[in-house]
Amino acid sequence: MDTPQSSAALPASVQADQRFVPALINGVAVQLADPAWCRVDHIAANPRYIEDVSHSSDPVRLDLAAGATPLTLIEARLSADPASDRLASVYVEESATGKDWYLDAAAADAFADQLDAFAANFRAMAAQLRGDV
Repeated sequence: MDTPQSSAALPASVQADQRFVPALINGVAVQLADPAWCRVDHIAANPRYIEDVSHSSDPVRLDLAAGATPLTLIEARLSADPASDRLASVYVEESATGKDWYLDAAAADAFADQLDAFAANFRAMAAQLRGDV
């Protein structure tokens, strides 16, 4: 799961869901192909080189809500770096250590399956605490 999948191009399913948005590249106005899920302000980002353009979705977070301030445990978002050989992926960052992973669709599904199993076991522990079992 630590090793990203590589390819020179985005998969067709990602390419088909693009739009063109205004962007600045080193202060020059351009129209940029942008995945529909991208939430980057490509005008504000204003990278120096076209190779520095990246795409990112809104994040989803798993927070531990114990105490006054929630603690983010993990955060995930869609990510694409068109100039790299890495496919569009789900970027996952573990907050305590800052360790991160780029997951392809199969690895993201496998991780989601683990989260589902964790949630079921976690709910079973809560049920035991309540005496429901």
